[in-house]
Amino acid sequence: MKKLLLGLTLLALSTGLWCSDVVLGGDDYVPNSDVENIGNPSLLYKAFASDQTGLISSDLSATTIINDVVVDSDSNHIYVCGSLGSTALMMVARYRKEAKGNYALDTNWGTNGCVTITFDASTASVANAMHYKDGENVIYLTGQATVSGTLGFVVAAINKSDGSLVTAFDTDGKKAVGTFSSGSGQGYDIIGDGTHLYACGVDDSGNNFLVAKMLKSDGSLVTDFDADGLVTVNPGSGGTARAIVKDGSALYVAGDGSSKFALVKLHSDNGKLYTTANGYTAFSTDGIINATTGIARAVAVDDTYVYVAGDNASNIPTIIRYKKSDGADDTSTTFGTSGVATPGGSSHPTSMGTEIHDMKIQGDHLYVSGTNDTDFVVSRVLKNGILDTSWHGNGIRVITETFLGVTARALTFLSLPGSPIVLAGYRSGSFIDLAAVQNNY
Repeated sequence: MKKLLLGLTLLALSTGLWCSDVVLGGDDYVPNSDVENIGNPSLLYKAFASDQTGLISSDLSATTIINDVVVDSDSNHIYVCGSLGSTALMMVARYRKEAKGNYALDTNWGTNGCVTITFDASTASVANAMHYKDGENVIYLTGQATVSGTLGFVVAAINKSDGSLVTAFDTDGKKAVGTFSSGSGQGYDIIGDGTHLYACGVDDSGNNFLVAKMLKSDGSLVTDFDADGLVTVNPGSGGTARAIVKDGSALYVAGDGSSKFALVKLHSDNGKLYTTANGYTAFSTDGIINATTGIARAVAVDDTYVYVAGDNASNIPTIIRYKKSDGADDTSTTFGTSGVATPGGSSHPTSMGTEIHDMKIQGDHLYVSGTNDTDFVVSRVLKNGILDTSWHGNGIRVITETFLGVTARALTFLSLPGSPIVLAGYRSGSFIDLAAVQNNY
């Protein structure tokens, strides 16, 4: 039986069918219950896939990169975005929850489960992040694409139902943000509330944080936001904004500030930095923090703190915690050393991963995902910066199955008992890789 299953897997991998899932299960398979998964902490969330592994690998038969993942609140659909094909077109793929409870590529959505977005005559583009709000029928994307012959920062809007462009959004569903002169502009993250979108990245100089505010309805820039809907901030002799989160009237934007962890606090109404001169409680005097050497790629907030995650100069995954009120490192309550935590220390490059790509807060825990160069990695960290060793024995889950991709780009949670964690990434070549990790003990 093992030889048969292996042969079937190799056959599926070798045929390279367009947008086809590699599965081992059959029609008679009934997925394991949540109780069974809870009972064995060494297993992935097995019911996620029809082959009972908790892993899904989809061969798109074309060069594939995956950068973000979102899920419906009812967990009926999972969306991943990135780029597809030798030309590298902005791409979104959709997975559906099937009758048996497992997930599979939704081949009835778009073209065999995938939607590509063309800007200038099929020239290069990529989606780096998505925003989806429950109850809406639009998915918003940001990334980079060629417009009028030059690469730059773009935003697009597609219908969740069928993947078609929303033509009411900037007349054709596609919007160029900022100037397109040198080809260096790029959007890296996008969030939204009921009315507005906030996208962040790097401006066309390639040196400054760029934050854009626009209406969800038609994509128009909100001119009350720094007079033209665009805010440019230089966090230190150059920088790239890679993550953004909104908390009340504050925007926290994190990224790379000349190879240092950079964090900027802006007012979401007018785009002004949080300084006393602008009438606000100063956030690190000038609204900007440029701290530990490294690259920050993720940001999250709770009621009191803002957390920034990335890799330090030694390629050790690092989380820094600041007070939301004034940006001070948290030294009053223990969080690593002076607000900086490297949970797991120098063991990270082989256990937790050499790169953090995403971070989410759920309850009293921080979840960070990334890679150790060969496997997907996710860890659960207490809000004091210490690995939660009650989780999977050491606070870290390294997914070593050989057919998985080397980089877990993003994570999200299924709205199911135990809130299983979904990791999304890709393998060098043509594969989307998804893994579901138990999160209920």
